[in-house]
Amino acid sequence: IAALAPNGSSFANTKCVIAGWGRTSYDSSHAANLIEVKVPVIPNAQCKMRNSGIGAKHICVYDASVESALRPSACQGDSGGPLMCGSNFQYLAGILSFGSAKCYGTYPTVYIRVSDYLDWIASH
Repeated sequence: IAALAPNGSSFANTKCVIAGWGRTSYDSSHAANLIEVKVPVIPNAQCKMRNSGIGAKHICVYDASVESALRPSACQGDSGGPLMCGSNFQYLAGILSFGSAKCYGTYPTVYIRVSDYLDWIASH
């Protein structure tokens, strides 16, 4: 079980794990098994260069070291899935919000930063 990421935590320039049962490509069906992949978290300033709507409440993942068509990314059916970070990926750092419509990493995949909602989570 993952713990919620601590308030003020930043995982920029580290590798985290994304997971989901969504499509494995734009024109495929949903995955039969849970798929997990390690991806680097990029600084929000870098992400904002690709998407001007990125703010402090977002976490972006994007692996520029991999060819675009092979770049790991979330896809349809993965929304709401976890971004797990930390030395043993023990923290739930983000919840998937949106990514590339084509299911490969043309653009960063964007997660909602869980640590910005700890008070709301605790009160509900």
